[in-house]
Amino acid sequence: MDKIGSNDNREHMRMRINTHISFSVRGSNELFSGICTDLSHSGARFETQVPLSRGTVIDAVIDPGTPGCSPLCLALVVVRAEPAGADSFEISGETIEIDGIEREIK
Repeated sequence: MDKIGSNDNREHMRMRINTHISFSVRGSNELFSGICTDLSHSGARFETQVPLSRGTVIDAVIDPGTPGCSPLCLALVVVRAEPAGADSFEISGETIEIDGIEREIK
């Protein structure tokens, strides 16, 4: 993991990662997947083949696949969704829950 954005005045440090993320749109049982590329206390960025709209709430699990390291369960609200190539989208989401506990948003 690499720290990124140390000079961009963010409240929480972002970490560059490359790990699996699975998610569903809140209220749906359909499961999707992608690759999480960036993670912080306040949000995550990932690539997926699923087009998501700004404001969509998703329930996600980021599983590092490392023994002894538990998966992280998050609820994210999509704040940005951009094309990232043929049939791929880069999604940025703000964390609203971590392991079922609401996150205080300032």
